[in-house]
Amino acid sequence: MNCPTCGATLTDGTTICPTCGAAISQPADFNQMQYQQPETNFNQAQYQQPQANYNQQPYQQPQANFNQAQYQQPQANYNQAQYQQPQANYNQMPYANSAAYAPAGAKYKRKFNAGHFAVMGGSLLCLISVFLPFLSVSLFGYSESMSLFKDGEDGVIFLITAIVIIALSMLRVNTLNIILTLIQGIFAIYETMSAKSELSDYGSMVQYGAGFYLLLIGGIVAFVGAIIGLVLHINAKKAFNQA
Repeated sequence: MNCPTCGATLTDGTTICPTCGAAISQPADFNQMQYQQPETNFNQAQYQQPQANYNQQPYQQPQANFNQAQYQQPQANYNQAQYQQPQANYNQMPYANSAAYAPAGAKYKRKFNAGHFAVMGGSLLCLISVFLPFLSVSLFGYSESMSLFKDGEDGVIFLITAIVIIALSMLRVNTLNIILTLIQGIFAIYETMSAKSELSDYGSMVQYGAGFYLLLIGGIVAFVGAIIGLVLHINAKKAFNQA
């Protein structure tokens, strides 16, 4: 081995360097070292469980401090902007089935009602009756039927009147419809009663056909429907104006 100070070569076991006189430390011989089990010192103080100190102050539940600030409910700020209900936009299209939502100043629009359908139905019956047998006469085994369209000018009048009334009903014209249906109804009643009166002398030889009854029924239904249609129209218009 060598001296750590001067570097001189030394023999094993040298404790002092002969050159510089420095002390040489010998490395530990791990082969000679015996393991020694540490001895337990039973004289040391035994473990003692800590004793409870009952002289300490007992636990006390913390008392509520009522001097602290109480909870305060937040006050409403009435200076804030109040809720405002949105205003209706009257430029929008009104709801068609309710007059209550109609915009102010809007013009009432005529609508179909039960009266218009009754007028059109009655006039249609009058129109059909013109082409059906109005009456038939049986004499000496010979029978002949007549219709208003083939055997007289009355059928043409009923035909034109019925077409005009149906057209006016589709256009929802009420006042003129009442006038025309009144004329049609009176004319239908007159036509049927006049024919029945003139042919009453023939008794059982005269039979009234489908055209006779359809004309009478159609004229009455159309006239009553025109009155109902006008009344419903007036009530609907009044409700619209009050909305």
